Amino acid sequence: MLLNTRLSIWLNSVQNGFVMTLPIIILGSIALSILQIPQLSPDHLNHPKLLQIASWLHQASYGLMSLTLTIAISYKLSTVYKYKYLLDFSPIINTTISFACFIGIILIDHNVDTINQLGVKSIAKAIICSIITTELIVFFYRKKLVRLNFLRHEVNHDIHSAIHACLPAIVIPFITLGFYSTLFNNTDILSRIIPFFIGEVNLAEGLSFIQSTILVTVNQIVWLTGIHPSSLIEIDPTRIYSPVETAVFSRQFFDTYAHLGGAGSTLGLLICLLRARMQLHRKIGGYAILPGAFNINELLIFGIPIIFNRYLAIPFIVAPLVTTTLARIFIEMGYLPFEPSTSSWNTPAIISGYLSSGYTGSIFQCLLILISAAIYWPFFKKYESQLIKQKDSNTKSMIKDLCNPDLHFHKLMKRQTPLAEFCRQLQTDMKEQFGEECFSMHYQPKINCKREIIASEALIRWRHPQLGNIPPCIFINIAETDEFIHKLGNWINNQCMKDIKLMKENNIDNLQVAINVSPIQLTSPSFFKDFLSCIERYNIPHNKIELEITESQRLQLTDEIIKGISLLSEKGITIAVDDFGMGYTSLKYLKSFKVNTIKLDGSIVKDVITSDIVKEIIRSLSSLTKSMDGKLVAEWVENEEQFEQLISLGCNQFQGAYFSMPINRDDFITLASKN
Repeated sequence: MLLNTRLSIWLNSVQNGFVMTLPIIILGSIALSILQIPQLSPDHLNHPKLLQIASWLHQASYGLMSLTLTIAISYKLSTVYKYKYLLDFSPIINTTISFACFIGIILIDHNVDTINQLGVKSIAKAIICSIITTELIVFFYRKKLVRLNFLRHEVNHDIHSAIHACLPAIVIPFITLGFYSTLFNNTDILSRIIPFFIGEVNLAEGLSFIQSTILVTVNQIVWLTGIHPSSLIEIDPTRIYSPVETAVFSRQFFDTYAHLGGAGSTLGLLICLLRARMQLHRKIGGYAILPGAFNINELLIFGIPIIFNRYLAIPFIVAPLVTTTLARIFIEMGYLPFEPSTSSWNTPAIISGYLSSGYTGSIFQCLLILISAAIYWPFFKKYESQLIKQKDSNTKSMIKDLCNPDLHFHKLMKRQTPLAEFCRQLQTDMKEQFGEECFSMHYQPKINCKREIIASEALIRWRHPQLGNIPPCIFINIAETDEFIHKLGNWINNQCMKDIKLMKENNIDNLQVAINVSPIQLTSPSFFKDFLSCIERYNIPHNKIELEITESQRLQLTDEIIKGISLLSEKGITIAVDDFGMGYTSLKYLKSFKVNTIKLDGSIVKDVITSDIVKEIIRSLSSLTKSMDGKLVAEWVENEEQFEQLISLGCNQFQGAYFSMPINRDDFITLASKN
């Protein structure tokens, strides 16, 4: 595999790992926010039990962030390789191996203090450990160093996977911990990285302008790679910040004027999120208000995410540089007084400005927040536009995949894939949006040999508010996976009868309307009774209705179904078989009940000009329908040549784009009136 491809897989896995840990991050953000609230009003908001629970949850979330990240990244990376190389291993087992290696590394570094090192301080180690150990595991399986395949058919799959993983589970931790203890044990590399870049700090004044610029830039770049800067800064902050309380440009200065909402001046980004086009971004912005008020920005960084985000990287670096520079200029010019000892990193913006610089500080912080929002806005708009474009592209691709006639929707709905998830979301949306606001009936004219409109086919349409028109071949198949198809079918029948009555009121009472029915609907004990009741309720003549049975599903012809269809025929309702010859039971239909109309499948019609075999099929079906005293209808007629050829082969009725696409009721009434 090319290096850039592998790097891309690593970066995507790390990013997805952070996203997968987002619930834990949200939990930690809320817990930490609760812990900071008493600082605003210690006498009124100090609830010991709530604070104790918040403290426990903070330790269980942020305190174990490196651990959960190791698990998430390893699982995601293992899953990618499993399907990329068709490897027979369990991502869960691989994750436990990475887990063991990471704990071993922390034990090497900290021994008895291990539990306190599983939080943000060890994120860099977690990322590297999860990638390296997973790559080693994949190497074992790809090179077929893992044996014991003779057990595959002797034990169940889970036991076989566990036994299969024993060799890498033994060898890889020994290799990983052996190398780490030899090369990195008792080293102090991480704590020296930032001091190396910024140099010696002036104890009396704090960081110089150049040093503060370097510190903010390094801090933001580290964040962008998915590593919490605490893993570099909190190891030994005395090497970075001046410990002298009177030093102006100390840690408190950066907490007050650089990190407004957290690293990256993300309160400005929060404003952009609240004004976003995408509902997801507005929700994330709403959730992030409380943590952001206390300068906790992990929810934004991991939730949008900012990590590895090429669109938001520039404002994420530039915004805090601008706010820091402006604050420094105003302080040095004497316009902004600053008392560093009265605020801390988690003091909310506006309040921290007031505590440090009075009302001037609060006003100045508001100005800086607006400036950071202005910096983020054009980049955020471009990022959101790209997301919408990508989402639209993915949606179109999945809709195309769902239109595959060979797709088994019942099996698909049970899978855990993006396509299956999209399908389940469509199912939920369909049920929530069901009604005349999003669903409507369209009508496609049926033409005779003289080009006269003599009938129409009723076709349901669904206009999704976000996705636009959803093809019926998708949502009908989805509806057929559960009982909703019966509710949908009843709505179609009632809507068609309303429309037919309206057509009659507009002097269009000589056209027959074909109503499609799913074979699954016929299995309902009350279908035939309800169908007749619906017709009679609207006082529609029975001979103006045609029941069109599609062959999209295998229909088990029970005695009740045959009896029900025969009852409809006796009432004068004609029976049509759609897509004749493409399903399982076409001929069985003909011998079981009276069929008045056979509709040629469109895939046959499209080849009528070029294929002699197709011509013979149509000619034979024409003879069959004549012997049955029935009609042969050709769909998908697209040009004059096809039309003339189909007439010569014996077709009676025609429908397709050459005459008219399906149109709404009012347009159909207008067209039929003119005809």
